[in-house]
Amino acid sequence: MSQGELGKMLGLTFQQIQKYELGVNRVSASKLWGIAEALKAPVASFYDGLETTPEQVGGEQTATARYLATYKEVRLVAAFGRLPKRLQRSLLALVEEAAGTAAPVAGPVAIPASGPDLLSN
Repeated sequence: MSQGELGKMLGLTFQQIQKYELGVNRVSASKLWGIAEALKAPVASFYDGLETTPEQVGGEQTATARYLATYKEVRLVAAFGRLPKRLQRSLLALVEEAAGTAAPVAGPVAIPASGPDLLSN
């Protein structure tokens, strides 16, 4: 499959696919999921042959990698990225509250538009 064909399937230009391939731009979880679906390959296949797991850098596991460790978590993040931002904020507050990790706030949780990468596509 060419970069152009893959780009068309994902709604991207071949230049963007090329930047992903060369490592110039980072691939979001939802895009990685889309690429895997387009190629009919499991997401884990992108990490085949690595001596260390991608989430381990200098022996430490990154926060993002801990949350993307399983198939269900990757699906959750991909679906979350397709939700409207207002619903994302509400859902995030609900999940944090249920997990007991919510910061005490007086009123609705406000996440800046330029918030964490996990909230962007």
